[in-house]
Amino acid sequence: ELLAEVKELAQGGAFGSIMGRNAFQRPKKESIELLHQVMEAFAGRPLK
Repeated sequence: ELLAEVKELAQGGAFGSIMGRNAFQRPKKESIELLHQVMEAFAGRPLK
């Protein structure tokens, strides 16, 4: 799964991930939620 891969990248010390169509070819609400989860993975904490 995409989010699991992103979390592994963050845990491995990566500073980001190129999302492209994985985010933007989804419905808008789903895209925003996915990107929010990706930002939280790299921030290491909830952003709410």
